[in-house]
Amino acid sequence: MVLTLKILVTLQKRRFVGYSAMQVALNEHLPRENKVVLLGTGLSLLGEEMMLDGYKLVDAIDYSEPCIKRMRNRQEKLEGLEKVGVNYQVMDVTQMEYKDESIPSVLDKATIDTMFNNEDNLKSVHSMLAETVRILEHDGLYVCLSYGDPDSRLEVLQDKRYDWKLITSSEIKKNKAVFYLYVLQKNNLKDASETAAVVDSWWWWKVHSKSV
Repeated sequence: MVLTLKILVTLQKRRFVGYSAMQVALNEHLPRENKVVLLGTGLSLLGEEMMLDGYKLVDAIDYSEPCIKRMRNRQEKLEGLEKVGVNYQVMDVTQMEYKDESIPSVLDKATIDTMFNNEDNLKSVHSMLAETVRILEHDGLYVCLSYGDPDSRLEVLQDKRYDWKLITSSEIKKNKAVFYLYVLQKNNLKDASETAAVVDSWWWWKVHSKSV
């Protein structure tokens, strides 16, 4: 069987929310000419779908080197991607290698949910969000697709330590499942380098206050 993007996308859509379900919202908030960083890409074909829809620059990052290697190899074998290519990079979303205020758009497809399931869930989530705020340009956008409803996510996403504001939130339904899309825009009221330091000091206080 010839391996094509259409076949792989069809298989993924049977299990997950595909690009088509998010397309209207992403097109509204993420300009196609802007660079987009995908957090925790895993084995998702979201980056390829976005580029075929006209997005020019897509970085897909994940801490797993075998995962990134597999995605690079698979992309080379796919038909229909001769003129596009996702830039797959091995990178920890809690310690990203991008410069301060260098990225216009960040897309998180349920990576925040994975972080919430970690043993040190709050620290992981806040580290990722602090890094996201740090790398975003002034007025840059963080678009987050999550299983978590507003009651479980907005308290964290709208934490006062983060220099951004909620633009909109909406529901995305697939079969009987409901997902939530959150869009936040950076205010740029603080120096980008301060954000991670504030989160680190807050986390130190939270951990050590328990022993008092």
